[in-house]
Formats: sequence, structure tokens, C-alpha cells
Amino acid sequence: MHNIPYHIRQANPNQSLQTLRNITQQQPNVAGAYVQEQERRQQQQGQYHAAIAYSQSTEKCGYSWGHENRAAAERAALAKCPAPDAAVVIWGTNVYIALALGEDGHWGAAWNTDQQTAEREALRFCHQYAQSCRIAVVIDSARQTVLVPR
Repeated sequence: MHNIPYHIRQANPNQSLQTLRNITQQQPNVAGAYVQEQERRQQQQGQYHAAIAYSQSTEKCGYSWGHENRAAAERAALAKCPAPDAAVVIWGTNVYIALALGEDGHWGAAWNTDQQTAEREALRFCHQYAQSCRIAVVIDSARQTVLVPR
């Protein structure tokens, strides 16, 4: 398993996305391994950042790819998901990032260098809270493309 902090991989249905933001701010050391891995990849390869934002109230997502840095990718994803509770749920550099959505606003997100693994993990995290889940979007940040769910 990758060193992705638990709160980044999936949402607890009893926690708002604002709570998830707060956890990230309160526990920077937990997110540290994930950030270090992403920064290592960035140094080894071209910098192609992507991000996915999600709103639990509207159950809509926004996404971006092909940005030079994480902050730009996150801003662009949030701009495409205009809701008060929208938050970036996953970002990545030169990897596949996937978002799975279930009923009642439940979701799961994951990244991996392999597309099928990213999708499978996002679905697995979503299924921990929802019976029915589907892949909403997969982004290949290395090739700067959005993949249509099957």
C-alpha cells in the first residue's frame, strides 16, 4: 500500500470535507510521506500535476491536469467545482488519479502509476461507505489526459 494518508484516500461519511482539510492541517506529518513521494516523482520526471475537487452537497467534481505545480492544479480543479463545500480530494504528479462516487455523496479517491490499480483502490475506498460506486473520472497526469470511465 502506498503512503497515502487515510483521510486523503477516503471520506468518512460523518465528516465534512472541511473537517478533512482541518485534519490535513493538524497532522502535517501524516501527509508528509505522501507529499515527499510526490515531490520525488516531480524531481525525476517532468512536472505534470493534476487534481480532483469534489462537493458532497452537489455531488459534482471538477478536475484539472497539465499544470506546472500542485497549487495551480488544485486552484483549477476547485474553479471547475463551484460549490461552497468543494475541496481537493486527490492530487498527483505523473500518476493516474481516480475518483469513485457512491450514493449519498460518499466517495473514494486514489492514485497509482497503474490506471487499473488507481481505479480499483478508489472503488474499494468508496465501497467502505456505499453499496453502489462508480468511477467518475480518471486522470493520467503524466500524459495530461482525462480518461472516460468504462
